Amino acid sequence: MKALLLLSLCSLPALAAPKTVKPLFSMSNDRDANVDKYEVELGADGNVTGFAVSPAGKPAQSFSLASVARPDGAVLINSQGYDVLFLQGALKKGTQEGIFHLKYLSNGLSRSYTTCDFELKKKGDAYFAQSTSGQVITKAKMTSWSLGIASLVGICK
Repeated sequence: MKALLLLSLCSLPALAAPKTVKPLFSMSNDRDANVDKYEVELGADGNVTGFAVSPAGKPAQSFSLASVARPDGAVLINSQGYDVLFLQGALKKGTQEGIFHLKYLSNGLSRSYTTCDFELKKKGDAYFAQSTSGQVITKAKMTSWSLGIASLVGICK
């Protein structure tokens, strides 16, 4: 009986360490009133472990640093069979900062993408997103046109 109990306990999945999420920015769009939250995930040691996107009214989706660091990055949004928005980049472990690229479908007909960058910065225990022009990003807006995304206002411009 003890052996069966021990075997049962050993076969239980390991519990994941709790993660803390810190907001980076919110993103609205010109198609509906939804606002999605973009966040950084931190481990128990306070270091970045990944990113999370919380679409309005849906559970958060987590993206590991490894998936974001892949050459194509992590698909943040897929709509109607199209990969619409990607996050790609790498974190410098020593500083917990890095440059990240948001690649978005700018023309679904030709399947062309446009990329704009932001920096993940750290000040004390706080993390924030900063545009390449040095502006802190707290809000962004995805604008669209008939064939895709026109811009990520607040990040790209």
